[in-house]
Amino acid sequence: MKKLLLLIILIPLLSFTQNESNSIEEKLIEVEKLNQQLQSDINHIKLSLRKHHEQYSTGTGFKHFGTAIIIGGLAYYGFSELKDDYSSTSRQTIIDRTHAVISIGLGFNLIGNKIRINSHKWFSEKKYASK
Repeated sequence: MKKLLLLIILIPLLSFTQNESNSIEEKLIEVEKLNQQLQSDINHIKLSLRKHHEQYSTGTGFKHFGTAIIIGGLAYYGFSELKDDYSSTSRQTIIDRTHAVISIGLGFNLIGNKIRINSHKWFSEKKYASK
């Protein structure tokens, strides 16, 4: 009778510990899968940040170049216009050249802005929307 009582007590204890170890192993596998998914997401975010930074820097370079063209053109042609010994046709040529240089500089500024604004495409949530 004592042996039967001992078996009745020990068998459930053994079965619970076996289920618990299976449960722990399953939880470890689940945690490992989650860890791999998180690592993949982190790598994707790092790549997106790097691409965004490269494109944003390119746009900023275009903007600085355009600004330099505008300032250089205004300085060169603006100081030339201050002289009074030019004829009216020569003065109009200088004004036309100044407008052309400003237009080119503004064009580079617009291109730079477009590139900078477009750089935010790397932060879309399409990858995470299905989760």
